[in-house]
Amino acid sequence: MPQLEAIYIDGKLVPMSDDHNLKPSKVYCVSFKPIRNPRFHRKFFRMLKVVVDNMPEAYAVRFGDVERLRKEILIQTGRFETHTTINGTEMIFPKSISFAEMDGDEFEALYSDALKLCAQYFLKCSEEQLDNFINEFL
Repeated sequence: MPQLEAIYIDGKLVPMSDDHNLKPSKVYCVSFKPIRNPRFHRKFFRMLKVVVDNMPEAYAVRFGDVERLRKEILIQTGRFETHTTINGTEMIFPKSISFAEMDGDEFEALYSDALKLCAQYFLKCSEEQLDNFINEFL
């Protein structure tokens, strides 16, 4: 299903771009979902980079890049799906954090959980210290 980003101005929904196939006077069914703030998405990945760059060597061996750390955080915060293979092995897959799959409220909860996990487990600092450090780079 095609998506269209729009902004509500003066009582009207106005498309964010002219690149759409809307026809004048045609009726459309619309579902409303606020989009996630792209800056907050960048802040999440900045946090991952800060943690990877500052974690103790013992953790870096297992979680030494942003992608592996992201997957571990999703699993540790309960954002995963399981699958049992044909031979009975249970596999764990982190859920997607794409804009289409996770709304702003869910992403804020993920950020909060990830901040707590990273501060306590990987960096041994307070959440506030880590958040302040991340904000210095934004």
